[in-house]
Amino acid sequence: MKTFSKLTLASASVLALLTLAACGNSKDKTDSSSSAPSSSKVTKESSSTDSSASVKVNKDGSTEVSDGNGNSAKTNGNNTVEANDSEGNSATVGQDGSVEVNSQDGTNIKVGSDGTVSIGNSIR
Repeated sequence: MKTFSKLTLASASVLALLTLAACGNSKDKTDSSSSAPSSSKVTKESSSTDSSASVKVNKDGSTEVSDGNGNSAKTNGNNTVEANDSEGNSATVGQDGSVEVNSQDGTNIKVGSDGTVSIGNSIR
């Protein structure tokens, strides 16, 4: 069961990042490559701007990932995943499996752990 929960957490992290990627950040669509043989710090090379991506794994098992352009994701010890992008979009996957996505345009989507879905739009 422990392996399953770690896989679920990893899947949730990927889902959150993909959700944010779909929401925006259209200003940086350059093709780039990076390499990190066995380091926890990754440097991104880009034709438009130089930035630094990083991955941090803490002793408590929490992780923090940043692409250096305002996009980030983190997990913590209670199996919660949070992701944010430079455009003001965010996503959170809770320990109970609930999901909340907030778009910078005011669209909010919540999926409860019981499967209840609510979609709203707040005026900003």
